[in-house]
Amino acid sequence: MVIPKRLLELLERDTALHGAVLEAITASETILAHSQLPFFPDYTDHGIGHLQSTLVSATALIPDITWPVLSAADAAMLVLATLLHDLGMHLTESGFASLISGPVGRQPICGQLDEDTWPKLWEDFLGEAKRFDGRTLKKLFGSAVPAKRPPSDFNEFTKNDRRLIGEFVRRHHARLAHEIAIAGFPGHPGYLPILSERLSASLRDLAGLIARSHGRSIRSAMPNLAANFHLREFQAVHAVFLMVVLRIADYLQIQSERAPEELLQILNIKSPFSQGEWKAHAAVVNITCEGDDPEAIEVRSHPQDVLVFLRLQEILKGLQAELDTSWAVLGEVYGRNSHLAKLGIGIRRVRSNLDDPKAFARTVDYVPYRAVFEAADADLLRLLVEPLYGKDANLGTRELIQNSVDACRELRDYCEHSGVPV
Repeated sequence: MVIPKRLLELLERDTALHGAVLEAITASETILAHSQLPFFPDYTDHGIGHLQSTLVSATALIPDITWPVLSAADAAMLVLATLLHDLGMHLTESGFASLISGPVGRQPICGQLDEDTWPKLWEDFLGEAKRFDGRTLKKLFGSAVPAKRPPSDFNEFTKNDRRLIGEFVRRHHARLAHEIAIAGFPGHPGYLPILSERLSASLRDLAGLIARSHGRSIRSAMPNLAANFHLREFQAVHAVFLMVVLRIADYLQIQSERAPEELLQILNIKSPFSQGEWKAHAAVVNITCEGDDPEAIEVRSHPQDVLVFLRLQEILKGLQAELDTSWAVLGEVYGRNSHLAKLGIGIRRVRSNLDDPKAFARTVDYVPYRAVFEAADADLLRLLVEPLYGKDANLGTRELIQNSVDACRELRDYCEHSGVPV
């Protein structure tokens, strides 16, 4: 991975930090070079290309007025957090086995952020997966086949086993980024160090926390930051600012290069969700900050159907919400200090050719609006219950529960008389 010029100039002011960053890049590239994303067969690019693009975007987000405020430690933490933020998604089969067999690295996360161990998280997830409804199953697997516990031998994994584990890893990959910073990358038999001991334990922990913040609301990371480091500055690191830069840069990786249309035509992607993500990325044809509004980013896309249109609308709306929250947090944390108030990013708004659905509708052969029927509400339930049980829905609920109990008793009685194990 190539460090952008302005970040590199900052890094070169501190030889030790520069060396630690280069070691982390080498260790990460070793993992990425051999990774086949075993639990994400349908995902868009999360390899070195994504990390490089994210780092370039992060650098571009920082305006000229902000650079004099930044330190070599800021540059180091931004590069390291970028390396770490999606590294957990490259978990191998043996790494996953190590993860769920015991607490990773035997080291606590700062501030007791995590009460549950990985084995408990996994068992809780499997319990939830058994109750996935048909819509969730189809979104995950491409069909309504029930989720089941994957076999202990990863050589026997089906694609659905891998997708199920991938959903678990996806949910917790931000936490995993933090733990990789502290303990190393899970493998077999041990853990591969990513961050060098050239860095203090505090800075490794802080790099992990910055990486972790991209997977949760930025405000939720601030209490831990204030309790264990400092909200505005810790050893010349402006962590809240770096959290903002990383999350916005990561959000901006929606360009078509991450999901080339030609590859989408070749791959047999079963998951409707993954198909939608690939199509949404492939539909983005340009992202630029060179419009008439100097504080706006302009996105042009050509969604081919209404589902892709709605997904892109959702992504862009989410990006605008992140920008609004990020600017509010930057003001709260740094606004009262005239020097640190210069910490900001170069964009505040998102503009796109999807902003005016009426105008966009004239350019496509479908109706670009969300149209759904809403029936599963309390009023409908009352209408269904009233003819049998009157206006008290509790009577109908008790009847359904009793029917379930009776069915279980009938099954047990049948099994006992038929010699079938219960």
